[in-house]
Amino acid sequence: MPKYKLLEHTADLRLLIYGKNLEDIFNNSAKALLDIALSKKKAFTLKSSNKLIILKDKSKEDLLISWLNELLFLLYSRNTIAKDIKLKITHNNNLYILKAKVKTQEIALSSKNIKTEIKAATYYNTQITKYKNGYKTEVVLDV
Repeated sequence: MPKYKLLEHTADLRLLIYGKNLEDIFNNSAKALLDIALSKKKAFTLKSSNKLIILKDKSKEDLLISWLNELLFLLYSRNTIAKDIKLKITHNNNLYILKAKVKTQEIALSSKNIKTEIKAATYYNTQITKYKNGYKTEVVLDV
């Protein structure tokens, strides 16, 4: 099963993301986001560290968009990419909670490293659905 694929969209980037479970959907979304945003050329790594990211939202779809926008925030405001992501999603008291342990790498970000500048992950048409082989969702990225 592919992790994600690009779908046609008139102005933005539309992705179809697959996973065996919710955690796979979130991991594969992060992979897609970084694959699309960054060129394959290696960026000069400045330093590595570990980071704990905790996000809470009322729906799993809202949590997914918050997760992707958090990764974009790290990339564009901190020149940091998240790698080796280990995340867990729970549902308590009407909230979905994401706890992610990530290894971050600060990079020397330049126009040579950016393949596609992504402004934000949008809420447009995002719905995580379960089907017989796992989960899937669509995400539209504003470029």
